[in-house]
Amino acid sequence: MTASRAGWATVWKVELVRLSAQARVRVGLLACLLGPPLFVAAMAVQSGTPSDTLFGRWVHESGYAVPFVVLGFAGQWAIPVLIGIVA
Repeated sequence: MTASRAGWATVWKVELVRLSAQARVRVGLLACLLGPPLFVAAMAVQSGTPSDTLFGRWVHESGYAVPFVVLGFAGQWAIPVLIGIVA
């Protein structure tokens, strides 16, 4: 490794250790991992559709619409909340 790569790798490692030691980052990561499967499970049980979202009408018709609905929700609510928690 060159000197600049070694320095970059050291900084990257220190920042990862620092962030992983924080409980709020761990909770945020857990929410990111459990959120989409829980959303899909809730949509499978629910008979109605989220018609106020762009692809909400097609959630029960096609499995391809679910990632777009989750991404739309994440873009409006989850990502700003996660940024606020980490910052």
